Amino acid sequence: FINPGAGNTFVFGANPAGESSATLFGGALPGTSIVGAAFTGRATVGGMNGYLQGGSAGTNLLASGTTDGAATLVAGGAGDVIFLNAQGDIAKLGNNAGVIAVTATSVPGNTGNTFFLGSGDGEALGGARGHNTFVFQGAGTYTVAGFHDTDLTGSIYKDAATAAGGAGNITIVDFFPQQIQTVTVAASLGGGTATIGTAQFDKFDTGGKSVSSLVSTPLSGGIFNNVAHLSDGTTINFTNTIGPVHQAGTFIV
Repeated sequence: FINPGAGNTFVFGANPAGESSATLFGGALPGTSIVGAAFTGRATVGGMNGYLQGGSAGTNLLASGTTDGAATLVAGGAGDVIFLNAQGDIAKLGNNAGVIAVTATSVPGNTGNTFFLGSGDGEALGGARGHNTFVFQGAGTYTVAGFHDTDLTGSIYKDAATAAGGAGNITIVDFFPQQIQTVTVAASLGGGTATIGTAQFDKFDTGGKSVSSLVSTPLSGGIFNNVAHLSDGTTINFTNTIGPVHQAGTFIV
């Protein structure tokens, strides 16, 4: 349990597997009545589990351990870098500028990571096998990638903002729209039509906000850029998608 106040702090796991846990924070610890001095220093954390929050001075470097679902890493200031090294870890980018959150490409399994993004700006890259969740809580400017499993199981993106400006300006660089097609069935097979390509890949949940506009611009080779505007002021840029993004209540791929 560490509250370093204004000082810089270095915290490292007690063994190579990063099985040690710690609580590092400034101010009030979420969910408790514990209140300490504000943490204004800089934290360097390597291979740890637990709740670990960087100081408000920024340029914190936080890396989780390898135990699945055991770490919550919280950005404290501008220029923070967060590494998630296990399935089910949580990264909170907050309202800070230039924060980068990255999942290790070697993390196995089909449980991704969860990223909470506020009114700041930065980048969030989920695990390479997909199954990641991105929750946009404020009017920030973020570039994100959720990636996909071998069966094209994708990631979930959600507009959870409640204030003016919505979830801000979001760029998703690898959104995979579901390709829904209706085909004619041969008379020898019963005739009529059939729908194919209905597997769920990626999904953008608008959180109940309506879609004011959705424009898909063809590039070449079946690739599209897409821009959606939601009623709460959110702008979503779906870049280089295979086929156009389409609306069916929410954006589902």
